[in-house]
Amino acid sequence: MSGPLDSTDPTAATGRTGPFVLLLILLAGSLVAGPDEVPAQELPAPDSVRYRLDDVVVTAHRTPLSRDRVAHGATVLTGEELEARGIHRLSEALEEVPGMHVARNGSFGAATSLFTRGGESDYTRVLVDGIPLNRPGGSFDAAHLTTTNVERVEVVRGPASVLYGSDAMTGVVQVFTGDGEGSPRGEAGVSGGTYGSLRWDASVSGGGETADYSFSLSRYTTDGLFRLNNEYENTVASGRVDLAPGEGLEGGLTLRYSDNAYHFPTDAAGEPVDENAVSRNESAALGLDLGYELTPELEARVQVQTHQLTSATDDRPDGPADTLGAYAFESRQDVDRWGTDARLEYRPAEGTILTLGGSVEGQDRDSFNRSESAFGTSRGSMDRSRDNRALYAQAVTRVGPVSLSTGARVDDNEQFGAHDTYRGGATWELPTGTLLRGSVGTGFKEPTFLENYSTGFVTGNPELDPERSRSWEAGVEQPLLDDRLTLSATWFDQRFEDLIQFTFSPPEPGDPNYFNVAAARSDGLEATVAARPVERLELDASYTWTDTEVLDAGFDEGENASFAPGQPLLRRPEHRASARARLDAGSGRFTAGVSWVGERVDRDFSKRPAPRITLDPYATVNVSAEWTLLGDAPSRPDVTPTLRIRNLLDASYHEVANFPTPGRTLFVGLRTGLRL
Repeated sequence: MSGPLDSTDPTAATGRTGPFVLLLILLAGSLVAGPDEVPAQELPAPDSVRYRLDDVVVTAHRTPLSRDRVAHGATVLTGEELEARGIHRLSEALEEVPGMHVARNGSFGAATSLFTRGGESDYTRVLVDGIPLNRPGGSFDAAHLTTTNVERVEVVRGPASVLYGSDAMTGVVQVFTGDGEGSPRGEAGVSGGTYGSLRWDASVSGGGETADYSFSLSRYTTDGLFRLNNEYENTVASGRVDLAPGEGLEGGLTLRYSDNAYHFPTDAAGEPVDENAVSRNESAALGLDLGYELTPELEARVQVQTHQLTSATDDRPDGPADTLGAYAFESRQDVDRWGTDARLEYRPAEGTILTLGGSVEGQDRDSFNRSESAFGTSRGSMDRSRDNRALYAQAVTRVGPVSLSTGARVDDNEQFGAHDTYRGGATWELPTGTLLRGSVGTGFKEPTFLENYSTGFVTGNPELDPERSRSWEAGVEQPLLDDRLTLSATWFDQRFEDLIQFTFSPPEPGDPNYFNVAAARSDGLEATVAARPVERLELDASYTWTDTEVLDAGFDEGENASFAPGQPLLRRPEHRASARARLDAGSGRFTAGVSWVGERVDRDFSKRPAPRITLDPYATVNVSAEWTLLGDAPSRPDVTPTLRIRNLLDASYHEVANFPTPGRTLFVGLRTGLRL
C-alpha cells in the first residue's frame, strides 16, 4: 500500500549561491568557443498529425519547434532508444531525466509517484497523444504505463497550464504512439527472468502516402518480491491510425487500453502479512485529432478524447479468525474524463505561429467503499461530476537569433470559478553557438473530488481554490569541439501557494476538513553533459540539485509533521545524478548506466506518531545488450537476442520508507521481425 503521503525530502537548506558557479563557467566558456556558422533552421509547418522530426519538441507549444526555440527544460526519449535499453516501464526511463524523481512503494506494480522539480506528485500532467491520464485533481500512478508501441516520449519541465490546464504545475510528460511506414511489418518478442517474470509482445505496422497504422499487444507477469501474495500482471493494447486523404485534411485515431492486477501483502511497516489483498485497474484512452488547412497560412485543429479508469481494492479477511482491528476493506472507483479542444494556428510569416484555442472538459466519479472492523461496518459512496471551459492564446515568433513565446489562458470551472494563467519565454543564440534560455509562468491544479465533495467521517470543502505555482528558469547550452561535446545548465525557482491541507480539527464545528492554507518553494539546478567522441559511441551525464522548503505549514505542527515548518518536502532527493554510455556496433547495441540518488526525508508509518526519518542514498547500475543475427530484408526475418540486467550490483535500498525494492534483476529474451 502507499504511504499516506507523497511529499518529500532533502536536508536543511544550505548556501544557495554555489550552483550558480556552474552557470557562470558555462557562460564563460561560450565567450571563448569558436563560432557556429550554421544558422538555426526553421522547421516547415507539419504535414501530418504525426510528426516524424528528430530535433524537435512538440509538447512545449503543441506544435513542432526546433529545440533551440524552446525556452523550457525539455528531454526527448525515442522509442528506439528505450527498446535498445530493454526498458518496459516508462517510470524506469524517467528515472534518469534531469529534474525528475521516481518513488515506487516496493515491488513491481506498487504505486509509483513522479516528482518534477520538487513539486508534488500530482503536479505533472501525463498524456498519450494529447489524452490526459491523470485522475481529476492530478494524481497519476506511473506503475502501469509501459513503453509498448511508443515512438517517443517528451518531458517538458516548468508550468504548462496555459496550454494544458490543471495538473501541469511543474511539467508535462507526453507519450507519442508509434506510427507505421512502408510495407506491413510484424514483430514479436519474449523475455523472462528473475522473480518469475515473463513478458511477451506482438505488433504490426505499415503505411503509405495517405495512411499509416500501428497496433501492438503486450503482457507482463511476475511473482514479485515476496513469496506471499505479491503477483503482478499487466496487459496493454495500443493502436494508432493516421489518415491524410488530401486537400488539406488529415487526422489520427489513438487507442490505449491496459488491465492490471497487483497483489500486495505488506502493512505500513512493509511486512508481508496479508494473504489476499489485491488492487485492480482498467484504463481505456481514446482520442481523435483532426487538422484542416483552411489556407496556406491558417490551419484548424480539433481533438476529442476520453479516458475511463476503473480501480478497485479487495482485501477480505484472511480467514475465519481474522476479526481484529480493521480486518476487511473493499472499494471501487469509476472515473471518466472527456474533453474537446479546438484551435486555430496562423502563420503570417516564417518563424511566427499565432494560436487561439478553447477547450471543454467534463469529469465524473462514481465510487463506493466498505470496511469491516472490531467497531462494526462503515460505508461511503460518491457520485459527482464537474466541468471546465477554457480559452487560451499563444504567440511564438523569431527575430533574428532571438525566439520569443508568450501565452495566456482563462479557465471557468464549475466548482471554483474563473482562474487565469500566463507564460512567457525567450531563447537567444549567440554567434559563438551559445544558446541562452529563460522563461516565467504560472500553473494551477484543481482540487480532487474527495477534497471538494467528501461526506461522512470527512467533509469536503466546495469553496476550495485551486493550488497555484509561480516559476521562472534560466539556462545556458554550449556546444564545443565541433558539436561533439555539449554542456548545459538550467536554474529553476518555484513557489507553490494555496496548497490544500487536511485537518482532523477544523477551526469551527461543522467546518470542512480541507483548506487552502499551506505554501512551499522548490529551487534547483539541472546540469547535463553529452559527448560523441566517435561516431558510434554516445556518453551523457546529468546532475540535479533540488532545494525544497515548507514556507507555510498551515495546520501541521511539530518537526515530525508531514508538512513541517521550515523543513524540506518528503521523498525528494536534494542530489541525484546519472551517467550512461551507448555503443552501436553495427549489428549490436550495448548500454551501461549508473544512477545515484542522495538522501531523502520520509516518515516511518510503522510507528505512532510517525517520525521523520532520512533514507540512505543509493546507486544502481543497469546494463543491456542486443545483437541482430539476421538483417531486416524482404521475406527474411531478423532475429535479435536481448539481455538486460537491472541493479547489477544488487544494491539494497528503499525509495519509500519500509518498502524494499527489487534486487538484481536479469532478463533474457528474443525479438524477431519480418517485413512482408
